[in-house]
Parts: sequence; structure tokens; C-alpha cells
Amino acid sequence: MKSIFRSFLFVPILLLALVWSCVKEVSIPVAVDFSASPVNAGYTTIPVSVSIANRTTGAQTYAWTFEGGTPATSTAKNPSDVVYLQAGTYKITLQASNSDGQVDTKTQTIVIDASISANFTASVVDNNYPPATVKLTNLSVGGVTYAWTFEGGTPATSTDKEPNVIFEQPGPHKISLSISNGRIARQKDTVITVAPDLVPTSRYYPTMLPWRHLLRWSFLIRPPAVPRLPGQRAAPYPAAQPRNQP
Repeated sequence: MKSIFRSFLFVPILLLALVWSCVKEVSIPVAVDFSASPVNAGYTTIPVSVSIANRTTGAQTYAWTFEGGTPATSTAKNPSDVVYLQAGTYKITLQASNSDGQVDTKTQTIVIDASISANFTASVVDNNYPPATVKLTNLSVGGVTYAWTFEGGTPATSTDKEPNVIFEQPGPHKISLSISNGRIARQKDTVITVAPDLVPTSRYYPTMLPWRHLLRWSFLIRPPAVPRLPGQRAAPYPAAQPRNQP
């Protein structure tokens, strides 16, 4: 009888031991997953606010590190936005764990750009009559590449930082500059006006004289030449007398 009782008592204990061992063997894994993106989509120039989306599973504790950001660390599951005030390349790291001792880590790199803006001035070299040469002074900030467009100009386009352009025709002409740092772009437009061609003009004002002056002629009358012998002095000519021909 005692042996039977012992057998019935042993079976539940054995089952509990088996169940307990199974529970201990099946630990909950931690899978870290998150993304970091600018609050304003496509805006990566300082100052930049970065939003964190945490999709980690199986974790109970979280340890965030934000290189170059404010705040620099956080233990929240979903931390507040991180602010970056300096341009550069930074790492965001999350290490998550649970009570089973499971740990996982993920690092994401973000690029924060310097401030970027397109700006330039356009000035006429000599005068604004065709052909007008326009000098461009590039005042842009943060650009790596430059793309100019000159409406009606020569050249029509340019990738130089500070090109010159010639406009052969009078009228308004649009000048556009697009700059990029490889991730974002900025653009500025301006319009210059070339003056019309200079047309030479002349005016003739005839002098009106009385008719008697137009018909009055003055000339000198001289006598014919008189031949002379060698050694003979030539006789003087009488003084020329002016005569008027009415």
C-alpha cells in the first residue's frame, strides 16, 4: 500500500520537474529593431530633430546611446526626439535585454548636413546693351555641386561655381542656380533685363539762304601769259580784279 502511495506521489513530482525544466529551457529571445529619421522628412541640415521608432521585441530594459545628440543617452523604450546641432556622421545604438539574460544590440548611422542655401549675385561687366556679359558671384553655402541655367544665354548651362554668361538679345532673362550636397538640394532664381540695341540717329537741318546769294559767283580774271626773251624781265601783271557775275 505504501509503495502504491509512493508511486502516485512520485508521478506529480516528476511532472512538475519536467514542466519546470521546460520553462527554464525556453527563454524569450530579444530582437532589437529601430529606425531613426528626421522629424521633417528630407530635412537633414542643422539643427535637426531625429525621431526614434522602436520595434524591439522580447526586451524589458533599454539602453540608448546618441552620439553627438541631445540627450546623449536614454533608458526609455521610446525616447523623445534627439536634437543635433553640429554637422557630421553619428551613431545611434540600442542595447536591449530581459530577465532571461537575453541581450541584443543594434547600431544605426545617420548623417547630419551643414546648413545649405543657394544664393548668388549677377552683375553686368560693362553695360547692359547686347551683347551683355554678366558676371555671377556664388554666395551659396553647403553646396558640393552647382547647376546653372541661363535662359537665352551663352552658354545655356554650366556646372562651374562662378561662370560668366553672355546675352545677345534684349529683354528679360532668367538665371537659375541649383546646388546639392548629394542628399538635399536648394535653388535660387533671378531675372536680369538686357536693354534694347542702340540705334544710331542723325538729323539734317538745311541752311536756307536768300536766292540772290545762291546765284552770286565770285572769281578772278587774269590776262593771258606774255612770252619773254632770255634775259628779259617779265612785265608785271596787273592786279587781278574781282568781278561779280550776277
